[in-house]
Amino acid sequence: MLLNSFLEVISKMKEWTAKIVFDSYLNEVFETCNGIFLAKEARGTLLKYLSRETLAHDVVAQGLINTALSAVPKIRDGHVVRSLYMSAHAGFEQYLRSLFEAAALSISNAKLHRSKLSVEDMDRVAILDALRGWQISLAGDAFGRYFEPLAHLSVDYSQVADAIVQCGDEKAAFVIDGKVFGFRVGNVDRKTIDKLFTRFRCELQWSKLANNPEVQKLLDTKSKAETDKEITNTLLDALKNRNRIAHTQGEFDISKEELLKHIKFLEYFSEFLFNALSEHVTKLLK
Repeated sequence: MLLNSFLEVISKMKEWTAKIVFDSYLNEVFETCNGIFLAKEARGTLLKYLSRETLAHDVVAQGLINTALSAVPKIRDGHVVRSLYMSAHAGFEQYLRSLFEAAALSISNAKLHRSKLSVEDMDRVAILDALRGWQISLAGDAFGRYFEPLAHLSVDYSQVADAIVQCGDEKAAFVIDGKVFGFRVGNVDRKTIDKLFTRFRCELQWSKLANNPEVQKLLDTKSKAETDKEITNTLLDALKNRNRIAHTQGEFDISKEELLKHIKFLEYFSEFLFNALSEHVTKLLK
């Protein structure tokens, strides 16, 4: 009994690891940012205290120190921050793909049979019908890229084809392919995120995020309405920054403080999305 419970927990962990992975990634970006700025600040100071007398006969070491000292003023914080900002945002887009894949895997593993659902289960039937529609639609995107596959999306085309057949067979266990649910994920603002979650007929309760006191503190807002508006603006600004970085050559800078605030917001936001979808899927599978 204990073994079965343990295996069940492990199985669920495998399906829903997206949040753990993303949190770890955000922490890496955060530590990298702090480490680079600390190294820049410390390097110029520490090198000045190295004894040149000690290195009097070490020409190579002297050259290294002189090069390092002269390089410190040339390091542009903007290049570092823009790169890390882009990394964090790209990580968030990948997080969404992983989250949708986890949800699809959980639903498929439940082996639901549409034909066995009763009249009282019409909400569940509606969700399965929506998922079937999206499976077919997104599979079309996947097959359309057959000769030019996307580097960041690996798809098993045989598995996708099988899923199309099986999710349409009311007598068979309902199966969808999680990988295709990663298509059309990018350039995400609030409206786009709402649309993405409708694939699972999951309506996001943004008020829960706006009521979070930690989010209000981060965004420096006082009321739920003000926070809700600022959440929309924050997502829009993040998308604008992402596109500016991707399509310009360092024409604008993002401060270290803006980067760290962006990382913290993504941490709260990803948790909100994870809770919304995982709870929605859990209710579907009860």
